[in-house]
Amino acid sequence: MTRLALALLTAGLLAAAGCASTPHQHQHQAPAAATAEFNAQDVMFLQMMIPHHGQGVQLADLAARRATQPGVRTLAAAIKSTELTEVDTMKSWLTQWKQPLAMSGSMSGHTGMTATDQSFIDEVAKAGDQDFERRFLDLLSGHQGNAAEMAREEVKSGQSKQVKDFADRIDKSRTAQVKQLLTFTGELGTQSG
Repeated sequence: MTRLALALLTAGLLAAAGCASTPHQHQHQAPAAATAEFNAQDVMFLQMMIPHHGQGVQLADLAARRATQPGVRTLAAAIKSTELTEVDTMKSWLTQWKQPLAMSGSMSGHTGMTATDQSFIDEVAKAGDQDFERRFLDLLSGHQGNAAEMAREEVKSGQSKQVKDFADRIDKSRTAQVKQLLTFTGELGTQSG
């Protein structure tokens, strides 16, 4: 993949996530005030996405250290930047609504929303150099696919327009990321073949 194509891809993914900025814009702008109208789905979505994004950042950090394809490292850096910004936004909404940033322990296992099992992340982190990139791409594809599914559920059942719009952007950007990750996986196959 040429550098120009990679730069255009990264810019497109950040724009789809709603996080593109010009050099004169500050990427960590405070979110607009959320409306007073929200429901339990909005709260649950945000509470579940915060740790999910934390895992995305953890995976991106693994790629920064170990990925061999420049495009994988570039996409991982874009994912990390976007997800850190999104976490700030989600925490801000929950704080404005006077809701806890995390679900109570009794509720967290009964949401139907899935996080990536930490043992899978640990296994990828321990993978040998020959296996790392393929295992990483497979795990991150599933992880970002789960984010898109969670976002679609929010769009369907949430009440806050801002959070539903945010979820729609997550759905679109993570779906695009999964497609790109699958392309990288295919490129690994041609390199080893």
